Amino acid sequence: MNEKRLKLIADLCGRGLIADIGFASHPNLFIKGKIIGVDMKWESTPSNYWKTLIASGEALPFYNVLDAICAGEVIEHIEAPITFLVDCNKALKMNGKLVLSTPNPNHPGEIIKNIVGNTENLYADEHFYMFSYRFLLKLLELTGFHVVRCYGNYCKLPGFSLRIPTKGLPTISSNILYYSKKVRNVRSEDIAAEVHNRRRTFLENYKREKGKYPSWYGHKAE
Repeated sequence: MNEKRLKLIADLCGRGLIADIGFASHPNLFIKGKIIGVDMKWESTPSNYWKTLIASGEALPFYNVLDAICAGEVIEHIEAPITFLVDCNKALKMNGKLVLSTPNPNHPGEIIKNIVGNTENLYADEHFYMFSYRFLLKLLELTGFHVVRCYGNYCKLPGFSLRIPTKGLPTISSNILYYSKKVRNVRSEDIAAEVHNRRRTFLENYKREKGKYPSWYGHKAE
């Protein structure tokens, strides 16, 4: 993560009590405030950090106290991303900020590689998931966040070294930064209930229009 992106993350986080999740690989020396570094392991505590904690992103030890959370290049490494986002929601105050970035699997270079069947330089082994722009917007909305703005970094085509700036065009960027705010409290059981309700509504609407449930659905909507 380059200096320009770290400065943007710092500006978006503002001041206050801030948790930097997964900080060890790229500590942010530009963040101001009371910074808590959260990671599974690290070699040293950055000079501008208040303290560091050993913790998983899926079990954050905070409740309704943080002003901001930054998580640069973290969510794609987490086995249960919805659990992570619900934990972030739980840890933040109302209107608290969540600033996260993650690779974009739909940038032009990756689309070209998929079209031609290029299997070189696949994603890192420790990446469990890749999130398209629209899908991550949906997950953030589902877990109680409102996305204020998204930022790109650059676009790079296979076989070319030129990096084209795409700050204002995040959907074609190789990496997208999502700046969102907590707008409602959520719990894991709330997510399950909402998904169930949306599924039931879809099935009932489908039956109303088609006169039957979809062929893949073998039971009545519950």
